Amino acid sequence: MQFFAGKVVDGQRSSSVVSAPVSGWYVIKQVQGSCQVLCLAAGDPLLSQQEHWGPFPSQAEAIARRVGLIRAGKCQPV
Repeated sequence: MQFFAGKVVDGQRSSSVVSAPVSGWYVIKQVQGSCQVLCLAAGDPLLSQQEHWGPFPSQAEAIARRVGLIRAGKCQPV
């Protein structure tokens, strides 16, 4: 994801590209076996520490995937 920042200097418009951390919705498997839906940045350390699925573009899609993971036996219901 990129944001464009513009400013006017001496009557000239200049713009620059500013990168923002990309975030998305993830299904994170907890130690006890249940899964939690969280919105995390792509470089979040939690993603390297625990089993996860995602990123998903919306919370609704992540919840639907969590339901599928519960039905498949990969996550325990809460």
